[in-house]
Amino acid sequence: MVEGDRYLRWLWDEQSRWSQRADELKAGVNRNRRDVLVLVVAAAVLVTASGPLAEVSPWISRIAVGAALVCGSAAARKRMSLGRDRLAAWTRTRSVSESLKSLTYTYLAGVGPYRGDGADETLKSAVSELLRSGSDLAAGASTQAAVPRDLPAVWDVASYVTQRVDRQRDGYYEKQSRVMGDRADRFSRMESLFFYIGAVLSAVILIFPGPWLAPWVAVLTTVSGAVAAHAAVQRYGALQLEYAQAAHELERLVSSRRALGGLTAEQLAAEDDGFVAAAESVISNQNEAWMVSSLDAAQTSEKKTREAVTTVTQQAQSAARKA
Repeated sequence: MVEGDRYLRWLWDEQSRWSQRADELKAGVNRNRRDVLVLVVAAAVLVTASGPLAEVSPWISRIAVGAALVCGSAAARKRMSLGRDRLAAWTRTRSVSESLKSLTYTYLAGVGPYRGDGADETLKSAVSELLRSGSDLAAGASTQAAVPRDLPAVWDVASYVTQRVDRQRDGYYEKQSRVMGDRADRFSRMESLFFYIGAVLSAVILIFPGPWLAPWVAVLTTVSGAVAAHAAVQRYGALQLEYAQAAHELERLVSSRRALGGLTAEQLAAEDDGFVAAAESVISNQNEAWMVSSLDAAQTSEKKTREAVTTVTQQAQSAARKA
C-alpha cells in the first residue's frame, strides 16, 4: 500500500467528497427542473380558472390571477438558474468522482501501470493530474464530509470482478435501467393522458360550444408541452438503453475472461491488464456519453421550457390587465 495505505484511504475519502458534491449538485438541478414543471402547470390552471371564478367572486378571480403571476415569475427565475454552467459543474464533478474511483480500483487490482515497481508514484501522479483538471470545482467538494467506509476488498483481478464489475453491472446499471424504464413509461402515459383529454375536450366543445371550455384546451397543451420538455431533459428512455448496453458489455467481458485457459503467467498478466482496462473503459465511456447527452438534452429542451414559461406568464399578465 502507498505509505502504509494512508494515501489510499485519503484517496477513497476524497472520492467520497466529490461524489457527495455531485449528488448535491444533481439534487439541486433536479429540484429546479421539477419546480419549473409544477409552477408552469399551476400558473396555467390558475390563469384559466380565473375566468369562471370571476362569475363567482371578482376578488377570488383576482387572487387566482395574482397567484398565476407569482408562479409564472418563479418558473421564469428558476428556469434562468438552470444554465449550462450549472449543469456542467454537476457533470464534471461526477466525472472527477468516477475517475477517482476508477484509479482506486485499478491500483488495487495491481494491473496496467500499477503492476510492479513505480505503481505508487504513478497513482499519485494520475490523481494529482485529475484533481488539477477539476481545481475550479474543488472548493465545493472540500466542504463535503466523506462517508466512512472501508477500502474496496480488491487485491487481484478475481476480486476486482466481484467488487467492481459485478456490482457495477448488477447493483447499478441493471437496476438503473429498470428505474429509467419505469420513469419513461410514467411520463409517456402522462403525455398520452393529456393528449386524449385535450382531444375529448375539443370534441365536446364542437358539440356543445361554450366560453368556458375552450381555454382549458390551451391549458392541456401547455401542460403537455411542459411534461414533454421535462421528460426530454431527464432522458429517461435514452438512459434506460445506455445502462442496459453498459451492463451487457460488462457481462460480455466477464464471460470472455472466464473462457480463457492454458495461458502462461505472462500471457495471463497481459489479458488481465486488457480486461481491467476494457471494463474501466466501458464505465468511463458510459459516464462520458451521459455527460455529453445530458448537456445536449438540456440545451434542446430549453426552447420548450422557455416557450411554456413565456406562454403562462403572458396569459397571467393578460388576465391581470382584464381583472
